[in-house]
Amino acid sequence: MTVTIADATLRQNLYEVIFDLLATDVATSTSPIYQYKLTAAYIQGSKPVFPQIVLNPVDVDRSEPTFGSGNYRKDIRVLIDIFTKKSKEKDIAADRIQALLDANAWDGVVLIGVTESNALETPGENEIHLKSVALSFLRR
Repeated sequence: MTVTIADATLRQNLYEVIFDLLATDVATSTSPIYQYKLTAAYIQGSKPVFPQIVLNPVDVDRSEPTFGSGNYRKDIRVLIDIFTKKSKEKDIAADRIQALLDANAWDGVVLIGVTESNALETPGENEIHLKSVALSFLRR
């Protein structure tokens, strides 16, 4: 599938495209391990649902201006937080996200990096495990 991102609505387009990729994966997957709750913010409360994937707002930085033209390099970052009850589930979800990104062509942006980081966990004390996946895109 080819994904098209427009400059005028860069943040909105990219957020919607990534959200739709993840939501479609949940809707079409038959494996229970891929049945995560996809949200825009962490759902807390008396009975939170796990695994839970939070797609945070898109950040766009402008740098390296081309003088006289008004053009900038646009560095785009998307942070995805994965909350699970089992430690291995966060790695499975991160791998699944990477596979979904690799399976799509990006028209308008270039995926230049994927960085994963685990939250500090004290063995035996945490019931919730967190992994963050940072996606880096480039657009000129």
